[in-house]
Amino acid sequence: MIKNEDVERALELLKTHKVRWVHSAFVDIRGLLQDMVVSAREYLEGNAFKSGLGFDGSSVRGFKSIEESDMTYIPDPKTLAILPWETNENQRSAIVLGDVHEAYGGGPSEVCPRSYVAKRAVKAAEEMGFEAFMAPEIEYFVFASIDPTKLVWDLWVSPKGGEGDSWGPPRIVPQSPEITPGNFVLRPKEAYYRPPPEDTTIQYRNEVSSILEDYFGFKIEKHHHEVATAGQIEIDFQYGPLV
Repeated sequence: MIKNEDVERALELLKTHKVRWVHSAFVDIRGLLQDMVVSAREYLEGNAFKSGLGFDGSSVRGFKSIEESDMTYIPDPKTLAILPWETNENQRSAIVLGDVHEAYGGGPSEVCPRSYVAKRAVKAAEEMGFEAFMAPEIEYFVFASIDPTKLVWDLWVSPKGGEGDSWGPPRIVPQSPEITPGNFVLRPKEAYYRPPPEDTTIQYRNEVSSILEDYFGFKIEKHHHEVATAGQIEIDFQYGPLV
């Protein structure tokens, strides 16, 4: 249920930050983010939050055939956030998450993980007397670069546990200061909670965590280097409602 105060807050953000473009995003059945960049005018002067935005569902894998491709995107105003890295007047942008509905006044589509799966799961939990909270963590690698044309022998890996003379074929290894000779090299599975200067990602994590708190409403609890070398990081945020 869209609340008027959420719509008013979202519209005020668009006006205050002079947003030109709105990334109108949803998730497909594979869990991959899909994005339509819509003029902010459709939100400010149109009725996007109430009536939604039409789009071609046949172009999204698993959604619709081309004969019945019309679908409706319903943005959730409480998720709207400003993208702080777009500061140029012609690039000022925001992002909003939304649900996928069947066209022409139809309800939530079965292909929408957010409206048809997640919201129904929350409702089922409430009917059983529970209030659902989720707390996933952000964990990924930050590489300096990857050059697919360069093959090297990975000195950290022995295909047979050190037995025999063969190390197998060379492979692509990402570039990272944490595995570069002459730097503070972090061995595999020994990098958990490493402090600087061994940890080369701390300023990056501070920046990402600050943006998540200041612009996207997350409450960061902690962040640190993860167990793997070559820039594996973890950012933990406080639990919250699923949708």
